[in-house]
Amino acid sequence: MRPNRRRQCGFTLLELLLAAALGALTTAALAQLFVSNARASVLQTGQARLQESARLALHFLADSARSAGYYGCGRGLLADGLGGTWRGDLAQDIATPVAGADDVGGGDDVSAWELGDRELKPGTDVVLFRRIEGRGHDLAQPFDADGELIIASTFVPASGQLAVLSACGQLGVLGIESIARRGGRVTLAASVDIDALAPTGFAYGDPAGPAATVLAPVASETYFIARGRFVNSRGEPSWSLWRKAGRADEVVSGVDDLQVLFGIDTTPDDGDVAPGRYVTADRIGAAIVRSVSIRVTVSSIDAFDEGDQPLEQTISQTVALRNPWTPL
Repeated sequence: MRPNRRRQCGFTLLELLLAAALGALTTAALAQLFVSNARASVLQTGQARLQESARLALHFLADSARSAGYYGCGRGLLADGLGGTWRGDLAQDIATPVAGADDVGGGDDVSAWELGDRELKPGTDVVLFRRIEGRGHDLAQPFDADGELIIASTFVPASGQLAVLSACGQLGVLGIESIARRGGRVTLAASVDIDALAPTGFAYGDPAGPAATVLAPVASETYFIARGRFVNSRGEPSWSLWRKAGRADEVVSGVDDLQVLFGIDTTPDDGDVAPGRYVTADRIGAAIVRSVSIRVTVSSIDAFDEGDQPLEQTISQTVALRNPWTPL
């Protein structure tokens, strides 16, 4: 008897072709899903970078704007111990807490701003905010024309640094040569006119006169758009927000544009502190600045869209000045 043989059979050609087609469709769908997820992740990364850059840029600018014009409790009279030599100096003109240049590279001369060899982006604005630094350093004893200027705590100023004696009702502008680490004795710059700084019969910190007098250096912060230190994924240089406070530092990368308008009080005697209109820096004149409107355009630096271009977003913020000022 012949042994029984098990009948053997395989897939037909049609079945193999159908299985291959189904496998190809499944693989293509999975690949498309992976590509879509990867693209969405990259897009979210670019948008997150945009939001972070915009938030940081507005934070720096708004913080400086809010503190512009802070003189401690000193308001009103201004005793000039330097004969007006500080006026017109963009870094030290404490009498004008805010200033700006509109459309740099398009007509405004910014050489006086001493921004170094940075390549400024044409068409952008430059804005500067001034104030006294911190709360100041308390006087250890009253100071008048016949006395010695001594502070209770010491700091190390740059030689010739401009400073302000801030008393309630009186401000005094002077230059500092040095301060002794021990004893807090202040050596004034040779150009200081003591009689003009402390007129006869007036004493800073005297219990019978202005109290709570402090000595504080002048602080100024200039913001502008210039070439950054980094390049994008295509090898192109990027733009950044820079801040000059003594020296220029790159504070936020991926900032392509800065536009600033100043809200001025067109009716200063009516008791209404709301700005009447917004103007460019060259139209401020002697008006009181109540607020600043800041607009920044940020980019993701690297390309995140199908056109191989960076993402861009423009965001604005209006900041009311905490220390609205009248030019001193």
